[in-house]
Amino acid sequence: MVNCGLNLSKKRRILAVLRNQISSPTSENLDKKSKSKSTTRRRIVVILFSVILTVLTTTVLTFSLTTSVTPVSRASTVAVHRSNEQIANLLVSSPRSVSCVSLKFCMAVDSIGNALIFNGTGWSHVLPADPHNFLTSVSCVSPTFCMAVDGQSDYLIFNGSSFSSPEPASPGLKQTLNSVSCVTKKFCVAVDSNGEELTYTGSGWKKLNQIETSKQSTANYMVQVSCGSATSCLAVDDAGNAVVYSGSKWGGPHSVDKIYPTGISCYAPESCVLIDGGGYAVSYNSGSWSSPTLIDPLGHLNSISCDSSGNCLASDQSNNIFVGTSASGSNWTKISVSDLNISDVSCVVSSVPLECAIVGYGGSYFYSKSQLSKFISMDSISNSFTAVSCSTRTFCMGVGASGLYSIYNGSTMPTVGYIGLREHGVYITSVSCPSVQFCMAVDKNGNAIIYSGKWQDPKTIDTNGFLNSVSCTSSSFCIAVDGSGNALEYKGAVSGWQQPTPVDKAYGGLNSVSCTSSSFCMAVDDSGHYMVFNGSKWSNPSQYATGNGFYYVSCFVTNSCEAVSQSGPYWLIGGTGPNPSYNVQSGLNVPAQGSTTVRGISCYSSGFCQFASSFFSNISTVVPKLPIGISCPTASFCLEVTESGAVYTIVNGVKSSASVPG
Repeated sequence: MVNCGLNLSKKRRILAVLRNQISSPTSENLDKKSKSKSTTRRRIVVILFSVILTVLTTTVLTFSLTTSVTPVSRASTVAVHRSNEQIANLLVSSPRSVSCVSLKFCMAVDSIGNALIFNGTGWSHVLPADPHNFLTSVSCVSPTFCMAVDGQSDYLIFNGSSFSSPEPASPGLKQTLNSVSCVTKKFCVAVDSNGEELTYTGSGWKKLNQIETSKQSTANYMVQVSCGSATSCLAVDDAGNAVVYSGSKWGGPHSVDKIYPTGISCYAPESCVLIDGGGYAVSYNSGSWSSPTLIDPLGHLNSISCDSSGNCLASDQSNNIFVGTSASGSNWTKISVSDLNISDVSCVVSSVPLECAIVGYGGSYFYSKSQLSKFISMDSISNSFTAVSCSTRTFCMGVGASGLYSIYNGSTMPTVGYIGLREHGVYITSVSCPSVQFCMAVDKNGNAIIYSGKWQDPKTIDTNGFLNSVSCTSSSFCIAVDGSGNALEYKGAVSGWQQPTPVDKAYGGLNSVSCTSSSFCMAVDDSGHYMVFNGSKWSNPSQYATGNGFYYVSCFVTNSCEAVSQSGPYWLIGGTGPNPSYNVQSGLNVPAQGSTTVRGISCYSSGFCQFASSFFSNISTVVPKLPIGISCPTASFCLEVTESGAVYTIVNGVKSSASVPG
């Protein structure tokens, strides 16, 4: 990814967005490292940044190029293309943290500021809690008291019907609050990404307290905190250190696990279980730590919760849960949950035997009486879009965070079904539909899925993993690109997908690709490079003038494309030969009316491009969830979708009110 020059402290703050629950290229790499059982300290440094551009109005963006080009005569088949950054931001819009008081009351929060409540039979609609920040953790002690914390050092309290407004937990706190644990409504502890803790007393928060620093005098990133009582808590950091609270003060850091800790659950005073990225569990009892015990040979455990007797349920990133006890050693029972990418688990502390909620992308399960319940959808999160592609004004394919897909028919966009989620665990990142009878989708696990009236089973085409973008011009030609700098070509049903071709290995992170024909495609990367496919081979990467990363590209005719970078939109015009050189010109830059984030681009011709952005001047009430993509099959019609599942049409420059797929 692009080096933003962030210091370690800021990197740790940003790391809260992609904590260990998120299945991303970074965490997948960690899985592989964890399986080696290395004793090397594992730290993940993830640098995210937002692409903040000048506000783009909803008026159709019409402008001329200095180089004359001929408009495309075909219907637009440009898919929405998204970088690793946008993928990550959407992943955390699925449930991030869950807390259960009983199996008749659980609260889940996500990182686009939503909360949902389970009432024993189903999940509520979205309860907007913190629409401008990501929620990192929630802890409930009753149906009338839950504490949530966010990525801007704020806290919110749920009183049984609504949340309080976000307020800073401490005037001196500038770090992300990563975790909170409450025992009563008068005692909660939160930890941040700089080795600090705060204690809530019922009327406010005590003074910010530095509880852990490394030998280099730089505070370690605190992963999680859990309290067994108002006089006993335990916090763990990213270096495998634990810090114990004994009622009056916090002790010094104690190294307990050389592998990156991913979760901890304290079920009684001085009784806790820690899990790590290598699949190990470590028990803490009355000041003593056990040796690590392997409970998950597949690796990366990501969440754990225990009841008051020390019965525990843990989950991993391979969609498994493990049931055991704090003293059971390696005697943990594995249960596969193949159709749910698990993000968090929560067990009812007072309930014996175990009663737990298991939440993930799109839905949940409940574990009770040694059995799993049926799959229970979290519809308001399931409807989150990741991409959209239109082949005509009456056919647009929208794909969602949980594998749901919706088809726009010219007036409505009903939710139709799943794209192999329950059987294959896919997470769609991009889709391209050159016709009403053919769409190609790709996912974060290296799968491609074909739609020809219905979706076929996913097929693995790229063992490198994370496919970021796909663009098709017909049912016999597509190009897909991945986060490792590879491009793949689809040659139709008979020849299928060809082997990955390294086209950007020196820079990596191919974010977007757009094709106008089988003899012209352009791909762009995180380092501001573009490369061109001429039907037989790819050109060498060329860097454009300003050197910022490209996130999206949309081509409307051979040798003419519009690309979006950190510094703005750019035209790339011309270019011939094996390593074509392009004339780079600034794209349209509308006078500022506020801040906007460009999340996609679709160009139909030399005189028409439309951006998906978070600000539109002619909408009185802006949906707080960001647009995630846009597709324009004609110069007078575009369809825009958002992270929250809302759908907009833009007809002749006029943006409709939001609607939600049924």
